[in-house]
Amino acid sequence: KKSPKRLKKGQTSASTNRGFGKAPPTIDDILATFQIRIPSNCNELPCPCGCTPATIGLTYKDCCLPYHTGEKLPESPLAVLRSRYTAFVWRLPLYIAETTHESCSEYMADPMKHIKDIDKVGMFDDFEFLSLDPGIEDVNDDG
Repeated sequence: KKSPKRLKKGQTSASTNRGFGKAPPTIDDILATFQIRIPSNCNELPCPCGCTPATIGLTYKDCCLPYHTGEKLPESPLAVLRSRYTAFVWRLPLYIAETTHESCSEYMADPMKHIKDIDKVGMFDDFEFLSLDPGIEDVNDDG
């Protein structure tokens, strides 16, 4: 008959490397594996979206950054398009996952799965983002 193992001094009975195994990765863990492309001086650079007379020449800090940080919600479909374009240019997968509409075929209810899928399909690495030209925004009163 085997005798029970005794705990060594300083050891607790609950060990993080036994039992149910390693904790699953968090969104932050997954995002840490992505190589973002935001330049270190992005707050001084013109925002990549630069697509409307009101935003041409605005810095990232004054244009799309407030959307990416959640400080501000896009106020129009054009603002969503601009902010998502910039998120693709500078590789911000969480924002892309969070702003994918449920009716879109790429939508996933679990943002972590969506982020992993974006990475798996090489969505950022297979394209060169040159510019955004969305045309004129058509505003109507039907909601």
